[in-house]
Amino acid sequence: MCSGQNKDGMTYEMQVTAQDMINYYRRLVGSGWAPDQKDYWPTAEKMNAVVYDCDNIGNATKAIADNCTAQSYTATAGYSLSSYKVTDLTKTPLQVLNEAITKWAEQSMLVDLDREVMFGGNVEAKASDFAKMLNEKATRVGCSVKECKSEKFTVAVCQYDA
Repeated sequence: MCSGQNKDGMTYEMQVTAQDMINYYRRLVGSGWAPDQKDYWPTAEKMNAVVYDCDNIGNATKAIADNCTAQSYTATAGYSLSSYKVTDLTKTPLQVLNEAITKWAEQSMLVDLDREVMFGGNVEAKASDFAKMLNEKATRVGCSVKECKSEKFTVAVCQYDA
């Protein structure tokens, strides 16, 4: 987690939630129990847990999320990025983070996969956030949630080191 001040703008509870939820979905894929359109994703034998990186990825992600006027968000060089906006300003940042990760995971049910899963075609078009979360090369994740009250939305952004 963070080595000192929370450079990602998130509470410790939010950091643990992000790491635990993402690793839960990674374990589902690793064990072959993540649902796809017809049955289940193929077993991902090389799937390892990610660790939460507040100081580097989290800090870079906060800089991206803090831009409330952005129409879209671009990943930091060398990272992949997923974002999720909600217009319900009554939701807490933790609720938005939970909802974002859940929505990204639910993308798994929009595609039918063969034994070899590649980032392209239907996966890229319909389940890109799920694919980024499950990239077997990812070892670290960092997130940030920003309430943009004057723009009337809250955004959750996560980046992975692959």
